[in-house]
Amino acid sequence: MKLPDTAEIVIIGGGIIGTACAYFLAEKGREVILLEKNDLAAGASGACDEGIILSSKNPGIHLKLARKSKKIYQKINRRFEEDLEFQESGGMILIEEESQLSILKDFVFRKKEEGLDISLIKRKKLKNYSRILPAIWWEQFIVKKTPKLIP
Repeated sequence: MKLPDTAEIVIIGGGIIGTACAYFLAEKGREVILLEKNDLAAGASGACDEGIILSSKNPGIHLKLARKSKKIYQKINRRFEEDLEFQESGGMILIEEESQLSILKDFVFRKKEEGLDISLIKRKKLKNYSRILPAIWWEQFIVKKTPKLIP
């Protein structure tokens, strides 16, 4: 493929940051060229964890960015007709010792104050885990590593 002699914007690197910048700049009508010596997302972007757990973020910029990321993935998933294998899910921490319960009750309280959907699940609701003490559930989202989502 022959590259043009000039471009308004040249982005070097086809990882998650480079491809996201190219995508959003092109969406705003900018002329963008993305240069990558290997396959897109072939480095760290394709090898990292496949999800963001909102409850693991402290209040402030990290939680704000995680929430914004969730909205961006939701928007991209709605925009394309093809299934991008974006999944929204939850997670659970099983409490195995009574001493953990007060710590995690405080954790649930703080995360609720931050606006997260998190709750303590009583033992009787965990029918399949009769030997285990209560658990907590938190809101998160999972993005599966898939060629469909990697540009």
